[in-house]
Amino acid sequence: MTPIDLAAVRQVFFVGIGGIGMSGLARHLAQLGIAVSGYDRTATELTEQLSAEGIVVSTDIDQLPPPGTDLVVRTPAVHQHPAYGWAATAGVPVLKRAELLGALSRKYRTLAVAGTHGKTTTSALLSHLLRYAGADPTAFVGGVLNRYATNYFSGQSDLLVVEADEFDRSFWQLAPERAIITSVAPDHLDIYGSAETVREGYRGFAQRLPPTGLLLAHEAVSTALAGAVTAPVHTYGLGENVDNRALNLRHERLGVCFDYRGQWGETPGLYLPMPGAHNALNALAAFTLARSIGLPADVLRAALADFPGVDRRYTVHLQTDSWALIDDYAHHPDEIEAALAATRNYLPGWRLVVVFQPHLYTRTRDFADGFAASLRAADVVFLLDIYPAREEPIVGITSDIIFQQIHSSQKHTVTLDKVPTVVPSALSALPPHPTAVLVLGAGDIATAVRPLADALRNLGQP
Repeated sequence: MTPIDLAAVRQVFFVGIGGIGMSGLARHLAQLGIAVSGYDRTATELTEQLSAEGIVVSTDIDQLPPPGTDLVVRTPAVHQHPAYGWAATAGVPVLKRAELLGALSRKYRTLAVAGTHGKTTTSALLSHLLRYAGADPTAFVGGVLNRYATNYFSGQSDLLVVEADEFDRSFWQLAPERAIITSVAPDHLDIYGSAETVREGYRGFAQRLPPTGLLLAHEAVSTALAGAVTAPVHTYGLGENVDNRALNLRHERLGVCFDYRGQWGETPGLYLPMPGAHNALNALAAFTLARSIGLPADVLRAALADFPGVDRRYTVHLQTDSWALIDDYAHHPDEIEAALAATRNYLPGWRLVVVFQPHLYTRTRDFADGFAASLRAADVVFLLDIYPAREEPIVGITSDIIFQQIHSSQKHTVTLDKVPTVVPSALSALPPHPTAVLVLGAGDIATAVRPLADALRNLGQP
């Protein structure tokens, strides 16, 4: 790729502008005074927000970039669009989203958060901590922060927080000064092919750090990076031999408490208003990296307690003595397991119900056994069809390959449009018991959350 001179860009067209990563970049370029427009398949709340901010968004697949466009940015989710042919004819460069983000990362002191699991919550936490402490970063987060109602922050400092996406090796485009790696688990095997190649991908990302930088790696990750990094590597976790440790982990209210002990001193009584040991580790990582750039511990402790959460990252939509409805983006077996474990701690003794929509044919094929194993920990399971996203169907791969391995009489299939009626009806037929319903998946399952919450609220005592 020929390096792009963003200072010379005057008008940009985004293909897939409504994506969570694309929308943040569109907002940033608009903040710089660049004329921004784009296409997305459907109108959403996010595209409506972009339109309200003066960004022209079209849902017409045949929409071409307007005259004067000197850059087209594309998402990997849209393989074909007339804008690509138009750009080739007009001699206008076409950049992947990751290439544009990489170009921006070279203009800042970039703090990047990577990992198969936890990168969105951790990058959101880091962005929030830095803003609360007055560091005023620019930030691109892969989810919408509650209360702020945005996935993008425009800052005035030289700090940039980015979520480093491993899909398509996108994070190789970044130039981070400091980084967090939360986990290195097999995923996106349609791209990588094997678990070892996934580890190689993360090693390639870690090699992007300069010798003067810093890598904060979860204790289970450090061995996968052995010999790959010239920057200092510091570990974090719950184990006794880590450089930065969470001690005395306990579950309180809708959250977790722990004490910090590590390279930047000791800080007791850290509280995060999100449940789950996995979220305590996300908070530990963000806190530690924020301390490494000199931010004061007491301010960061107050910031953690004030964290508003991220939409679809263990978002509680309903909580009564009888019902809880929790929405989470979990779309990998490890993430489902973590969400269920968090709920067992948050609501001990409650019946656990999972409504799960598998995401991608390839991921369903590669992890069917793992999905079934994680779902067996629930008391009742409702399984939807696969959400295809960018993929075409694969012969023989349906959600049924998961369903057949869930050895429980309390398992059901359901279509998305029937979730708000079928799930409450089935649950009302069970013996009365406090019940937590977890809506899980990375597709359009989120559209069923509010109608389902209303239906459960109207059921009364289970």
